[in-house]
Parts: sequence; structure tokens; C-alpha cells
Amino acid sequence: MLAHILSVLGGCALTSCRFWGDALSDHLHFTALGEARAAGWRIGIVTNGATAQQTLKIEHLGIEPYVDCVVISEAVGVKKPEVGTFRLAARKLGGELTDGWMVGDHPIADISGGRTAGSKTGWVSHGQVWSHL
Repeated sequence: MLAHILSVLGGCALTSCRFWGDALSDHLHFTALGEARAAGWRIGIVTNGATAQQTLKIEHLGIEPYVDCVVISEAVGVKKPEVGTFRLAARKLGGELTDGWMVGDHPIADISGGRTAGSKTGWVSHGQVWSHL
């Protein structure tokens, strides 16, 4: 599903580490990321948290071959939903904030932050209703 969405939209995508931690339990997500990159997408992870902890999560997931950049809040001194976090990731990806998408599961840090930064957004709700979050 993700590959289909990305191939339709084109550009670059940012996503949160927490989202991928849940999503990558299914190998089809790796396939989708591979297809997205093969279609020319540049994919980055933007995550809040401690550098050591988030780096270990990313390594444990085995997602590194599928992403072009990782922005960890502690390492860069700015965290989602602050626009600077998204701006840095877009710069590392060689794109503009308005060219990309922010896909994540946190309505404030990921979705509101992405929208404020000028990106299109995709919310992964995990079955939750927005007003309850």
C-alpha cells in the first residue's frame, strides 16, 4: 500500500521512527520502501528522542538500507513539531518541504508539524480517532 501511495505522489517522504517501529513487523513494508526508492523517492526518518536509543531502534529494524537520511532530535537540537526539524530533513534529502510528505502516527508532532512546515501529510491512525488523541 505505501509503495502505491508513494508512486502516485512522487517526491520525497519523511516519516517518524515510532511509526516504522510498528509498521515494519510486516516484510511487505520493506518491499514498499524498496519500490518507493526504486521509483526515485528519497526517504528520511525524522524522530524525537535520545540519539543512542533512536539509533539502536533504527539499526534493530534494519531500515537503514531503505532511507536516505535520519534526523534525530537530540542530535540536531530541534524536535518535532518545530519546523526546523523538517527543514533539516528536507535539506538532507535534497528537496523542499512543499515537495514532500510527512507520514506519521502522532497528530501533533508528525501531522501538525508537517503541515506547519508546508508538507503534505499522511496520518497512520492505528485505529484511533483524532479527537481522542
